[in-house]
Amino acid sequence: LSSLPGTVPRRGRPAPGQNNPRTGPPLEGRSP
Repeated sequence: LSSLPGTVPRRGRPAPGQNNPRTGPPLEGRSP
């Protein structure tokens, strides 16, 4: 999270899921 500042406000979107798969709540379907 601290590695990329742009991921903090974006973690709410599914787009950054590739960078932060564990921080994206909407990506639950992607990770079991």
